[in-house]
Amino acid sequence: MFINIGGRRIAAEFAGIGTPTVVFDAFGGAGTDAWAPLWSAVTAFTHACRYDRAGTGQSDPFPEPVSGRQLVADLHTVLAQTQTAPPFLLVGASFGGAIMQLFARTHPALTAGLILLDSMHWDQVPRFYQSDPRHGAALEEEIATHLAAVDWPSTAQQLRNAPPLPTIPLRVISRGRQTVVGAVWADLQRDLVQQSARGQQIIAEQSGHGIVFDQPELVVEVIRALVFDLRDTSTTV
Repeated sequence: MFINIGGRRIAAEFAGIGTPTVVFDAFGGAGTDAWAPLWSAVTAFTHACRYDRAGTGQSDPFPEPVSGRQLVADLHTVLAQTQTAPPFLLVGASFGGAIMQLFARTHPALTAGLILLDSMHWDQVPRFYQSDPRHGAALEEEIATHLAAVDWPSTAQQLRNAPPLPTIPLRVISRGRQTVVGAVWADLQRDLVQQSARGQQIIAEQSGHGIVFDQPELVVEVIRALVFDLRDTSTTV
């Protein structure tokens, strides 16, 4: 289906039955197809939404580089216009993880939990430069290539300035296969876990950055466990 937001079309797909609704946001310039390895498994036990961010997949782009705050507003509109009932379990990979963090900080009352798959961190560029200027420059080039339609510096600053993450269940699934900057990335991933007193880190030992492709079954099990934990909590409150 398509949702009209100020004349722009945003593509979204919904499937499954049950609460909470799991909302997926993909990495880089990817769209809904990025979640194909686990979509059928997740929608077998709960309701789920996957969508194409502005400028990805079948969704129309913004006329200028888009910031995280604008993408969060888009997602909020998609969920509101489709009357998708909160609270949501948010799942984001890489850049999608940054957007889901910003959504949770912006709309804490709508957020039941957060799962991050090797998510981007607001300070990753300066931290890479501190480690080695060559690594920082390489990372900036990679971001410019894969997120050409995104204003990453503004998005990172919006994350720095956003309210703290609510005290929600947080699962940070991090790559086990590291690169030359593995120590810096591992530190950034540990930082993400500290955002919530209910945060836990899971290492995907057989995965690189593309955890959803390398170990989709692990991601499904983390989602399943948190979905049923949230259901148990909602029935005892």
